[in-house]
Amino acid sequence: MKKADLAGRITGMAVFMAGIGLLAFVFLIAYHWFKTPSAAIVASPNPNTGASTFSQLGKSVLVILEKMALLVVMTIAASLVASRGVQLYFASGSVKPPSIAPKDE
Repeated sequence: MKKADLAGRITGMAVFMAGIGLLAFVFLIAYHWFKTPSAAIVASPNPNTGASTFSQLGKSVLVILEKMALLVVMTIAASLVASRGVQLYFASGSVKPPSIAPKDE
């Protein structure tokens, strides 16, 4: 194995592992958000604030949608990093990546 080949494989594996680590981090954040109630979501309105129930409900829905959108963006970013690591790993060697297409027999 060439020296550049080995360095490329190590870099590819490191980038892949970083992507997997980011995915694990996203899943931990999601687990934490779904396990603990959010402070922004109000279960019962406070009559002293003067805000209507509908406005508080709308605010709660927006907070939930914002968190879900952030999770989707972080998941896509982590998946792209992991994918790039796999591409770097296979590009550094003479081994072709496995084909996912069925073989004609």
